This record gives sequence, structure tokens and C-alpha cells, in this order.
Amino acid sequence: MQTIQLASSDDWTTADTERHVHPLREALDIEGLSWHHIGSTSIPGILCKPVLDLLCGVPSTMTLDMLTPYH
Repeated sequence: MQTIQLASSDDWTTADTERHVHPLREALDIEGLSWHHIGSTSIPGILCKPVLDLLCGVPSTMTLDMLTPYH
């Protein structure tokens, strides 16, 4: 049986989130993308798996076209 380790969500800081988002911003390099820290680590004061969940918002479907490779 696998053991799942829980941590306090208070251990995650804005700096931790930015440390993970920064390389994604640089790799995608598209104006207008927004990044959001979601999931249990974003809720103060609870125990959670130490996994950072991120959501990327796009300003329009045209932006999505830029992210989709053409075949």
C-alpha cells in the first residue's frame, strides 16, 4: 500500500507558486495568459497532498489557436 504524505496548505507561499509559474510563462511567451493557483494547496489552513495545481486562463479562443500545433 502506498503512503500519501499530507502537508499544511499554509506551507505554500506566493513565491512557491511563482517559482513554478515562471518557467511556464517563459516557455509559452504569449501575451494575456493568466495563471491561477487552484486546488487544495490554495485553501488556507487545511491538510493537503503537497501537489501544486495551476490553471492557465486564456483571453480568447484565438490565443488557444496559438497554443495548438497544426498538423
